[in-house]
Amino acid sequence: MSGLRSTPDLAGCYRRPMPEQRVHEVVLTGGPSGGKSSAQPYLADKLRARGIGVILVPEAATRVFPLIEDPAERQAILGDPVRNRAFQLALLEAQLADRRMAIALARLLPQREVVLIYDRGLVDNAAYMAPGAFDDVLADAGMTYAQARDGYAAVIHLVTAADGAEQHYSTANNATRYETPEQARAQDARTLAAWTGHPRRIVIDNSTGFAAKLERTWRALERSLGLAAIC
Repeated sequence: MSGLRSTPDLAGCYRRPMPEQRVHEVVLTGGPSGGKSSAQPYLADKLRARGIGVILVPEAATRVFPLIEDPAERQAILGDPVRNRAFQLALLEAQLADRRMAIALARLLPQREVVLIYDRGLVDNAAYMAPGAFDDVLADAGMTYAQARDGYAAVIHLVTAADGAEQHYSTANNATRYETPEQARAQDARTLAAWTGHPRRIVIDNSTGFAAKLERTWRALERSLGLAAIC
């Protein structure tokens, strides 16, 4: 795009003049039943109300795992280091393809600012492998751990409902979810550890009701991307 202009957004405020489009990549992560699937459309509505373009990228594993119908076979893959490494590499390739497509689509949108919201990011996969094993998978793909982790503008960790909102934890709304509450808490901790070192990692706990949790997630995104300064 060429030239500078201020465009009024749908909320009645004005965006700063920018010489070219800016694309922000944001990851929603966390343990099972943390609210990622609900947060994506909630955040999208908030962003679009400000005249900001949005691309929602679904979780790759929720598309891949249903291809293997037997849950026992899925667990056999994750439980075997050799097969799990091959699976995680295939999953990583699917995630990278999704990311390339999302960025290409973002470039087609007319808005000067576009936010890509991913349901899980690349290094979430590390939480499903032995410590250090995902580094080998990334090496096979020609990447380092830091490159996979730090390529996002913000990482928002939504703590599993099994930690602080146990009455709302359920496996019924996700066909690939199988964890007990204890397993969900352990998975949440491993996922949080996988993103250690990202400069803009924010943790959203269950200290409030779910509606307030979503609102806190929005405020965290707003601060991370400097959206409040746009208006």
